[in-house]
Parts: sequence; C-alpha cells; structure tokens
Amino acid sequence: VKAARALGVLITPMLVLGIFIIEPFLRAWVGLDFALRAAPIGRMLLLGVWINSIALIPFYYLQAQGRPDVAAKFNMLELAPFIGALWVSMHELGLLGAALAWNLRIIAEAIMLFWVSRLGLAIIHTLWPGWLFVSAAWLVASLWAPDPALLVSSGVLLVTGSVIWGLKVEPLLPRLLLGFLGRIRAEVNR
Repeated sequence: VKAARALGVLITPMLVLGIFIIEPFLRAWVGLDFALRAAPIGRMLLLGVWINSIALIPFYYLQAQGRPDVAAKFNMLELAPFIGALWVSMHELGLLGAALAWNLRIIAEAIMLFWVSRLGLAIIHTLWPGWLFVSAAWLVASLWAPDPALLVSSGVLLVTGSVIWGLKVEPLLPRLLLGFLGRIRAEVNR
C-alpha cells in the first residue's frame, strides 16, 4: 500500500498537468489542426496511464509471490474481448475509440490484479482522491478546451490541489525527492 500511495502521489500531479498541457504542447509542436485531433486521444490515454501505473503494484506483488502466471493468464483472457472492443470502438470513434478500448482493457486488468493480490481495497481507499483529480482534469479539459481562461484557471486549481493532496498523504515526499535527486546528481558528477 505504501508503494501505491507513493506512486499515486508522484504521478497524479504530472498526469493532471499533462492532461491540461497536451493540446497547447501539440499546437506549438505540430500545429493547430493536428493538436485539435490528437489532444482528445492523448487525454484519454493519460487516464489509462494513471490506472496502469497503479496496477503495476499488484502486478509486481504477484511476481514477487512467485505468481507470474497470473498476469499472463489475465492477458490471455483479455485478448479476445479487447480485440472485439477495439474493432467496434475504432469503427465508431476512430483513434479515440482505440484509446477508449485500451483504457477498458487496462481497467479490467487492474480490477483482476487487485482482486487476486487482495490489495484492492487498501489502495482504493488511499488513492481515490488522485483518481478524482485525474478524472476531473480530463473532464474539464475535454469540455472547456475552447475557453483558454477557464482551462488555465481550472488547470492551476487541479494541479495545485493534487500537489496539496499528495503532500497531505505523503508528507515526507519532498525530502525523499530531494534525496533522490541528490543521488542522481552525485552519480552524474562522478
């Protein structure tokens, strides 16, 4: 549970920020037309990245317990439904549908991993605010994208809120990050 909490606290503000800046970044990098088409897909994928990141905790827990077969069996179970969902969703929604199908597969896999590892309730109890921040960012950025003032103010509010939540949940995080960055700098300077 501690690893999931630390991971959730670290990735939530980054993904919330990513959801808000993906369109302006793409606009500056490759142009307005591509950004308007690709940003919704990127936002959808970032939702799945949050879930998949947290699901790595039970995945590695099962690996450490000597049960690598569990994840492999889940992947085999997911294959046919995923291909079906991918075909239908891409037919109806194009690339956004592909991102949606991937997210559905990630959610199904996460539920199965949490269930088998018996880590689900403790992690959900700890990280549900992080999921709310990521979901709210996706919803706001998807609905209010044409209004830059509303988008920026909402983005600042949600990123700040997720950082404050993270510091409340994991108060030693700044010290741990500074120590980690110090070790990286020492290695680079060696």
